[in-house]
Amino acid sequence: MIAIMSAMEEEIREIIKLLKHPNITKIAGREFYTGKINDKPIVIARSKIGKVAAGITATIMFEHFNAEQLVFTGVAGTPQAHINVGDIVIAKQTYYHDLDATPLFPEKGEVPELGFKYFTTNQNITSHALNAASAVTNNLHKCISSAEIATFSLHTAKVHHGKIATGDEFVSCQHQLDALLTEEHDIAAIEMEGAAVAHVAYEFSKPYIIMRTISDNANESATIDFLKFIDSVAAKYSAEFIRHYLGLISTPTSNQTEQAASAL
Repeated sequence: MIAIMSAMEEEIREIIKLLKHPNITKIAGREFYTGKINDKPIVIARSKIGKVAAGITATIMFEHFNAEQLVFTGVAGTPQAHINVGDIVIAKQTYYHDLDATPLFPEKGEVPELGFKYFTTNQNITSHALNAASAVTNNLHKCISSAEIATFSLHTAKVHHGKIATGDEFVSCQHQLDALLTEEHDIAAIEMEGAAVAHVAYEFSKPYIIMRTISDNANESATIDFLKFIDSVAAKYSAEFIRHYLGLISTPTSNQTEQAASAL
């Protein structure tokens, strides 16, 4: 079973359409859609927004649905000038930018009792994710209309493999960005769920992917229609990404799962 999550209904809608013969199970105020995509067993859910909500949903997917891996897709902001709206960021590392348990622990951001700050993704499935993301950006016309490509200036969409910062605040001003970049200059994307998903996956010894479509520059200069961008671009990116990703991976055996978990 492969788990797929997004925080918002608009982000997950197009992926649910890919399911064949979907069934719905309701747990903890969430709807979990099960079925098959590319002949692979899938469970899909909207996590709701924020770290706790994402952690709850990921836990249910591993515990109740026995998911062997988890893919999180959705939108994010970026603080980097070289990363543009419509680019894709695949997580290399994720961390909590709002976690500070000092002086009990030596470093801001260090996860209590785990002894580290960054959750690092599994290299094997990440390589498939990067290939799937490139298939999306290299063939935008297959999922995005020419009008929307022009509207959102997607002609040079690229894929980035980098660090994603997670926190329970919507970063939307330069002051917040400056503070984050002072601590971590190489942040590729900023969002509100990724590190929590990574944290749960780590605790369950399961591999995971975080795929984010860049929707804004996380500051006051954002000018696009956010919900229109999700409907017209990000949701279609996510569905096309999932379609390609599932075509690249094989359903893991228990032995493969153990090997992937050991590489986390």
